[in-house]
Amino acid sequence: MNFILLERLRSATLQADEESERVAEHFLSGGMNVDQFLVDYVNKRMMSHIRKIKEEKLSQQLRDLLKAGY
Repeated sequence: MNFILLERLRSATLQADEESERVAEHFLSGGMNVDQFLVDYVNKRMMSHIRKIKEEKLSQQLRDLLKAGY
């Protein structure tokens, strides 16, 4: 069960990374103004970083549980 959560979190992290790249590409192609780009891009990157941190913490907790024999 916990490994399923870890995989879903990894997937969500990658999705947020991809979304931030799409926002950047959309901005670079002239599809949005600077203000909207900053709001969208910063939000997507922040979401990605938060998910990555949670993924790392969960991964460490699962390793610790396995070491403890659970």
